[in-house]
Parts: sequence; structure tokens; C-alpha cells
Amino acid sequence: MKNALVKERQQTVVIFGWGGGSDLPNVNYKKSLANIQTSAIWLGEIVTELRKLKTSAYIWGIGHSLGAHLLGLAGRGSPGAFDRITALDPAGPFLEQRNLNLRLRRTDAAFVDVIHSDGCTAETNPNCWVAPNNHYGTLVPLGSIDFYPRYGQVPPVTNLLDIYRSHDRAVDLFILSIAHQGLFRTNETLDGSPGIGQLIATRQVSVTAEMGYWASDAFIPGATDSRVNFYVNQEIMSVADRMRDITHKPGMKHHRKRDLAENIDCEALPSIGANYIGNALVIALTLLSAHVL
Repeated sequence: MKNALVKERQQTVVIFGWGGGSDLPNVNYKKSLANIQTSAIWLGEIVTELRKLKTSAYIWGIGHSLGAHLLGLAGRGSPGAFDRITALDPAGPFLEQRNLNLRLRRTDAAFVDVIHSDGCTAETNPNCWVAPNNHYGTLVPLGSIDFYPRYGQVPPVTNLLDIYRSHDRAVDLFILSIAHQGLFRTNETLDGSPGIGQLIATRQVSVTAEMGYWASDAFIPGATDSRVNFYVNQEIMSVADRMRDITHKPGMKHHRKRDLAENIDCEALPSIGANYIGNALVIALTLLSAHVL
């Protein structure tokens, strides 16, 4: 993702790794969930200082899974820190019916866009019983605009490993969108707000929204606007499926995170200084599963 971002335009990318706080979420998920609060306070303070140094900077947070909620807490604790937050399949377990104070909100940044890729529902997928926890994301709308490619299930779950793939797919789709403006444009919305494990009909609307990097805050629906949950249909996703090799490197998920840091060729920020802050500043959070970056 970092490589695709800096190739698209001149901008600074900061990768925020919160170390042991995010390791092995599948083994000690509750601890990782608790750790986002402390990490968010620190991140919010850092971003606030960056904004003081470069008042014209456009600061954009991109977070996956628990990282999406961490960004929300950082923005909430430091109002005005983020111009935009992009949530890539925000985590669902322990955050759908409880701990709502830790969940990403549409007010955590000026613009919050969300891609849901792992919200399993029995209505479209009879294999949802494949695991006790059959989804790592959530279908619950959380942003200014929420996007549901294939109803928020990419790809369909057929076995336990597919839950991982589905959860990570939002990241692939976002990377794909960077170099392919217009690919994920849609004028279809869900006819209402989906709940936990719930699927609803779609309808066409008079506005067009675009999922991913090129999502625009030119159209930000109000709190009572029904055009907030956009559906990305099968035809569009079929094109994306044929292009998915662009975002994949063989064997990448078998590397440790410290090895991946070398692969992405990322220059560390030695200090917080104006020389390191470009025209646009993107805070890209490391993805929270231990087997991915």
C-alpha cells in the first residue's frame, strides 16, 4: 500500500506499528482490543503535533481491523487531527453489541469512509457456521459513507481460511483502487442500514460514490440521508477479481512483520520535522493480524 500511495503522488506515508499491543490478536484478542485505547491517545497527540508543524497538511488515517477503531479513538481524543479516516473492514468481534465506546464513528474525522469485506450472513452464504466466530469484520455502518462489495462478503466463505481472506480483502481492494480511478464507482445503495448478520435489498440512487482511494468528500450524506451505504455489485467485483494479482506477492503472508518491514523499503522518520511532511500526509496503520503487514 505504501508503494502504491507514493507512486500515485508526492506524499509522505508514516506506518504506525504498535508493537506487542497488536501481536497475536487471534490468541489474545481482548488484550489487543484493550490496547487500542492507549495507542490511540499516543497517536492522537503525535498527529496533533504534526498538524501544528504543517498546518496545511491533509492528514489521512488508513486502518485495518482493530486499526480502524484505533484511528477513530485517536481522532475522537484529538479533535481535528484527521481530515479523513479510511476504515478497511473494521473489526467486529466484541464491538458489535458491546464496547461501543471503542468503535469507530462518523464524527471521528471530517470524512470517514468504510469498506466492509467480511460480514458473513446466512442469507447469502450457508457456510457461515464454519467457525464459532464466522466473521472478523462487521456489516454495521460506521462512517460518513460505507461500502459493501458483494454485500460485504469478499470472497464467499467456504472454510475457516476464507474468513482470513475475506477480512484482508478490503486491503487488497483499497490498494487496487489507488491506480484505477473509476473502477469502484457505484450508484447503488443498500435500502436501509444493515445490522449484524443481516442482508437487505439494493436500489439505485441519483448520486455516484467511489469506493477506495478516490472516495470523495464532495458528497458526504447527512445523518438522516438514506444514501450512505453503497453497494458494489458483482459485475464490478468480477473485474476486480481478475486484477487481484496486482496486489498480491507470493508467500508474503508467511513472513514475520520485521521481515516485511524490509520488503516495503520504508525509510524511518528520524524525528518529527517539517522537512519530512509533504503536501499530503498519510498515516497508514499496520494491519493488525500477525500474519500480515
